[in-house]
Amino acid sequence: MARLRFKGTPKGYQALGFHRSPEDPVLRPDARHVELATLQAEYHGASVIVRIVFMEDEYVQKMRLRE
Repeated sequence: MARLRFKGTPKGYQALGFHRSPEDPVLRPDARHVELATLQAEYHGASVIVRIVFMEDEYVQKMRLRE
């Protein structure tokens, strides 16, 4: 799943090739997450976030994935 969020764009802006979803993703409440990377520009930003149930320590997992 990829989710885009925009700031400072005209109302109703729709990124080419993406479609609005009528639903929010349903994740288990015990899922942990780790943010691996972020990029922020004037109007666009992106991040890579992994959500998983089988992760015991977010920091340790992040360091392993960056090796």
